[in-house]
Amino acid sequence: GTLLDAGKSDAEGLWRGTAAPRGLVVARSGAHFAAARADAPWGEDPAPRVYLYTDRPVYRPGHKMFFKGVARRAAAAAWKVEAGSAAVAVRDPKGGLHLETTLALSPAGTFDGELVLPEVPALGRWTLTATVAGRAEAAPFEVQAYRKPEFKVTVEPGSPTARLGAAGSFA
Repeated sequence: GTLLDAGKSDAEGLWRGTAAPRGLVVARSGAHFAAARADAPWGEDPAPRVYLYTDRPVYRPGHKMFFKGVARRAAAAAWKVEAGSAAVAVRDPKGGLHLETTLALSPAGTFDGELVLPEVPALGRWTLTATVAGRAEAAPFEVQAYRKPEFKVTVEPGSPTARLGAAGSFA
């Protein structure tokens, strides 16, 4: 690949620079990095982008799941904060609806919420979906049953007696 531009993000966490309409954008901070396709629109985009995430990738029955979303719209080679609301839904692997609500977007274009999972849920891959201004995005998360680890520890001394201060061995 060819390096087209480099730089640092501003106080808002945004970096503006030259990019090809197709390619890869790589961000690095110390030993950490992230990569994303650079095929996002660079002009006016009629639909916002919604970025969703949960506080954990895997939950247990009865646990509380927290989520957050960020809505942005591409406008004149920059990302603008989206206003309005987000229609949020959470579905289990069988299509069962566990949450359906509308959340107002903050002045920063974000929203957040929570859901207490059922004590006896459908196990597997669940889906969090948010729709902002007609554009729906989804983020998966897992709900798995808790199983207590089973193990047995057996310790046998190397000798039937031990002296105070003497080294001992165990098998």
